[in-house]
Amino acid sequence: MLQHLPKDVWLVCYCDGPPCDLGERLAYELQGWGFTRVAVYQGGMADWRKRGGPVEKGGSAR
Repeated sequence: MLQHLPKDVWLVCYCDGPPCDLGERLAYELQGWGFTRVAVYQGGMADWRKRGGPVEKGGSAR
């Protein structure tokens, strides 16, 4: 699925928040695959929701 994304699209990685580091690990992987706009949201999904961030639900990635 990632092979269809332009390498300069913004990708934001996250996990459950501290002490989880899976979002950061994924960001490094994406950079290694040539993606140039990669960010890590350190607070995780719980923090994002607590701050009122928008959440969209979609189909599963295949």
